[in-house]
Formats: sequence, structure tokens, C-alpha cells
Amino acid sequence: MRDRQIHGRIQQQGYLCQRSRTRFWQACLRAIRGGRFAALVVTDYSQELVSGTIDAVTAAGGNICGLAGDIALEETSQAIAALIAERHGAPGIAINNAGIAQPQLRLHETDSAMAEKVIAVDLMGVFYAMKHQIPLMLKRVADNGSQCAILNVASAAGLMGSPMLAAYSAAKHGVVGLTRTAAVEYARKGSGSIASARPLPRRTW
Repeated sequence: MRDRQIHGRIQQQGYLCQRSRTRFWQACLRAIRGGRFAALVVTDYSQELVSGTIDAVTAAGGNICGLAGDIALEETSQAIAALIAERHGAPGIAINNAGIAQPQLRLHETDSAMAEKVIAVDLMGVFYAMKHQIPLMLKRVADNGSQCAILNVASAAGLMGSPMLAAYSAAKHGVVGLTRTAAVEYARKGSGSIASARPLPRRTW
């Protein structure tokens, strides 16, 4: 899974995802052609991937911009938030899908540097994204009462013990806890919903 973030401002309902070869992504393109997206902002770790996504969405008639950066660094989330504020004011919906996998190894065999990288991308990447998305959303609520939503993509590994995936499972458990905590913190602000998706492993290409 690539460490990509996608943020959208929607007119009705829509679905946002990342890899262009997936059936989910093809459904997104159909939604774009149908005019269900007002605008998209995308982040990925390489400019090549960002440009490819922009080209695909533009060809489908969508309004999109984006930038490349390491989502494990807070500065990337700061930059994407600034881009969103400049172009759209605030995201109506943000889907935080940062994620990299790890080799299947027992905990004591797991490389520490690799574990730190998994946690930095899979957990801290989501934390940084939310930290800089939420102020924009709160301002939008205060300005015009429009509700917003955040969807964090976790994993079934974030709900149970996952042998041979200690770092990945720990990071995804963190995403679930982060999501639940934020949902409680901002529920009374009238800012909308914060939820997580916990997909099971499945081949999608």
C-alpha cells in the first residue's frame, strides 16, 4: 500500500481511493465523470504518482491538484493543508490512507528501523494529517455551518492480534484509537463525523 492521502470536497456522496489499477479507483473515475466530486487534492510519496493521478482524474473531467511528500513528516501535512486552504478553504471530506506493510516476521526478528518507519507512516502520518485537516474543518463549520468528515483507513489488524505483523498491527491499532478519540473530542463541535475503515486483506488488481 502506498503512503498516499486524498482529500476531497464533495457535492453529494463520493468515494475516494488511490491506486489507478484497482476496481475501487475505476469506480471513483465513474463518480468523477458523473459530476459527484467538486474537487480533489491528492498527496503521494513521489511526483510521478501524483502526476499520474492528476492526469487520470483530469482526463475524466475532474478538478484536482496535489503535491508529493513523505507523509511520515509533519511538513507534508502542513503543505497539503496550506494547498487545500488556498484552493478550497477546507476539505468537505478527508480520506487518510497512509500505509506501508512489513515483512512477516516474529516480533523479536523484526528490524527496529523498519518498525519505526511503519509506525511513522501508518500511524504518525494519519496523526499529522488530522492535526492539520481539523483546524480547516472547524473554521468551515464556524463560517457557514457546513459539516465535514474524516475517514481513516485502518485494517483488520488494528482490531486483533496479528501474528508476524507486530509493527503494522500496533500502528493500525493506533489509528483505530486515534480515530475513536478524535470522534469523541469533536462530536460536540458539530463538525461532522470521524470514522475508520478496517478492510480485510484482498487482492484488488
